[in-house]
Amino acid sequence: MKLETRNWIENKLPSMNPPIQHSSTPVLQSLLRCPVCATPLRLEKRTHRCEKGHSFDLSKEGYVNLLLSHQRKSKNPGDDKMMIQARRRFFDSGAFDPLVKLILEKGLRPEALDFRNSTPPKPQASGLQPIAFPSILDCGCGEGHLLGTLSTSLRSDSPLRSPSFGGQAVGVSRHSLLTTAEDVAPPLNSDPTGRVSLSRKPSTLRGERAEKFFGVDVSKEAIRCAAKRYKDVTWIVANGMRELPFADNSLDVILSVLAPRNIEEFARILKPEGALILGVPGPNHLIELRSELTSTASDFEEKADESVAKCAPLFKETGRELLSYEILLGKPQIADLIQMTPIFWNSSPKAKEKVQQLDELKITVSFALLTLQPA
Repeated sequence: MKLETRNWIENKLPSMNPPIQHSSTPVLQSLLRCPVCATPLRLEKRTHRCEKGHSFDLSKEGYVNLLLSHQRKSKNPGDDKMMIQARRRFFDSGAFDPLVKLILEKGLRPEALDFRNSTPPKPQASGLQPIAFPSILDCGCGEGHLLGTLSTSLRSDSPLRSPSFGGQAVGVSRHSLLTTAEDVAPPLNSDPTGRVSLSRKPSTLRGERAEKFFGVDVSKEAIRCAAKRYKDVTWIVANGMRELPFADNSLDVILSVLAPRNIEEFARILKPEGALILGVPGPNHLIELRSELTSTASDFEEKADESVAKCAPLFKETGRELLSYEILLGKPQIADLIQMTPIFWNSSPKAKEKVQQLDELKITVSFALLTLQPA
């Protein structure tokens, strides 16, 4: 080809290698860090990679396994498949819906907490001003009902349903012991049936789920179960009692509900103005069932104070709310509740068989919801 012809083609035809156009959109900072070397993890297609070459593939269900071999005491740690299935059925029955509703109201409303990187919205004639939703970790998330239900409710603006577990809830009572954020925050919308929804359009929250909602559990079976149902959460297999795979000061909210707590790690990964929300058994929680199964059933009167004391001096309590109600369980719910709790391991086969023969049992559900912040 003659030189002048080649020059004409190069000038007239579009380049096969056009210059790279740099986007003005900032890249979301990775909150996850490599469990091997502690450098940031970046998600590339279906693989989390760090700068030192360690990689962790997403499973077909969509979760990532960051549990290293030396961080587990057995081949399959955590709850087994039978316990996970029992937990899923019991939570699906709606028996713990009042607790989910309370956590949504007290802890996970962006306008209720003063986060460092966001400005609390002010009431306007057209409603609340939208803000970026905070980053939330549910540590010890089990099969994902709590975090999955909350993320779905926030995404779709769908109300949490009232309990529908084949029985009835009686005497639901709440008692706030300390001043909390709800005292100064605008209330949530609710319809006459008591169902709760956010005072914002769902479009202000869409597209922010996977990067902001994290569920961690040591049980692969639990995380697999969670990932199959709830697609708007980053589900991670990891040992919550060892070093957590999150960057320092990276999270706005940490949830720990009826789960073991790693206070030192919580203090490391929580932002200075973040919130630690603990759900612990309240007075007489499941006392009727525990009395049937064991001869040493305590009333859990001191559980909340003990939990706060164990968090000191790294955290200070800023709010406490007690939730108590009675529910009437049918035979399937009784069997699932026994299977999913520590009661299963602390009672004799004879006692469990006797209780499972009951057609129904009225029990007390009692929780203390504690809000703490870095000291």
